[in-house]
Amino acid sequence: MTASASIQSVDPRQGRAFRFGRCTYANAEAQLVYAFDDGTELIERIGFPGASVVPAEREAAFMAALHLLHLIAGVSYFKAGVPHEIVVEGEPLDAATAEFLDQVYVHGLAEFAYQNKLDLRGRIRFPHGKPAHAPAAALNLQRRTLVPIGGGKDSLVSVEMLKRLGEPATAVWVGESALIAACAQRTGLPMLNLTRRLAPELFEYNRLGAYNGHIPVTAINSAILVCAAILYGYDAIAFSNERSASEATLEYDGQPVNHQWSKSLDFERALREHTTSHIAANLDYFSLLRPWSELAVARAFARESRYDDVFSSCNRNFRIRGERPADRWCGQCPKCHFVFLALAPFVA
Repeated sequence: MTASASIQSVDPRQGRAFRFGRCTYANAEAQLVYAFDDGTELIERIGFPGASVVPAEREAAFMAALHLLHLIAGVSYFKAGVPHEIVVEGEPLDAATAEFLDQVYVHGLAEFAYQNKLDLRGRIRFPHGKPAHAPAAALNLQRRTLVPIGGGKDSLVSVEMLKRLGEPATAVWVGESALIAACAQRTGLPMLNLTRRLAPELFEYNRLGAYNGHIPVTAINSAILVCAAILYGYDAIAFSNERSASEATLEYDGQPVNHQWSKSLDFERALREHTTSHIAANLDYFSLLRPWSELAVARAFARESRYDDVFSSCNRNFRIRGERPADRWCGQCPKCHFVFLALAPFVA
């Protein structure tokens, strides 16, 4: 039976359990393995260029970070079927980790649940059985910061702030977007481009009618960057999420729905707590722009002109699949309209 035929015979929505299989690291690539019941293995691959060897003194912390990445990145596949049982193979989770993951999946998939008219509160329960985790140790990490670049104005405001403060920083991004690469290059900072390849079977599941919708991408990218910070030796990860990211978009079935939940203060605090308690006591994770409003970010960005011809906040540029605008801005989507209005008071 071909792989395609095997996939067509499986409907993730009829699955009994979603399984977290193995996660491995070799030759600068992490492999994260998942499956519905005992079906086709879904293998996601994350590339960390030039990091084929994990420093021995940081190996335990890296494996803990990789395990967390495996658990968080599984949300991309879990949502295809949303089965009632979650199975984590290997060593059981402790209660704190299971509770954190329950939050990531329930709140991170809240918009997805609203779109698909699902109630996730009874379906998502990460199993646990391990005693409380021993406190993580401090690592020998250099004072320098990974700054995720998304192609839009917010991260570029953070970059210029860190440059003015004289803080050593590296522009980092996940994926193969030429637009983001151009922004990163324009910063003048050292650059780090990580790769992420989703299991191709996921797109086939979607084509055949699996559940689909919004996932907490920032949570996944944050977990990737925790791994990267340990591999390459950085003591901080500075995102650029402003205060409105914490506000719910709407309410559904008595639950707040926040499209940007994985950019919220709640997620930031939860991931930082988990990182310092379970992975590395001195690895900081935060948002540099958290106290700012959207208009404050727009005003600060308008003072700079060096990024005018390379930045874009148009969502259509960042689709995994589908048509993209011929230019950096489609001029049609709500994000294009919003950024135009936000900058209008501050530019000619």
